[in-house]
Amino acid sequence: MIFKKKEEFLVAKVAHVAQIKHLHDLKEEIFNLEAKLAELRSQVLLAEQMEKNLAEQRNKLHADMKAGLKSVSKIKHQLPSFIASADEAAEELKNMREEWNSWQSNFC
Repeated sequence: MIFKKKEEFLVAKVAHVAQIKHLHDLKEEIFNLEAKLAELRSQVLLAEQMEKNLAEQRNKLHADMKAGLKSVSKIKHQLPSFIASADEAAEELKNMREEWNSWQSNFC
């Protein structure tokens, strides 16, 4: 009878040790999962920051493009007057050249 009680005690002790080992394994697994969760949270924060930066860059690019289109539109409207001024300058240069040639031929 003593042997049976000792055997039951040893079985209970082995079961208890197995439970402790299982709890230790679970504790270690929880620790690893918490570390992974912290890493994932860090990655989420990084992704959110990158998303914010991209949105800011997109908005700046959009504003730059809008300003560029305004500049192009302004230049487009001014282009006819620039061309007219260039044509007038070319005509004036042509007249000056003719006058110079005439003066040279009269002088020589």
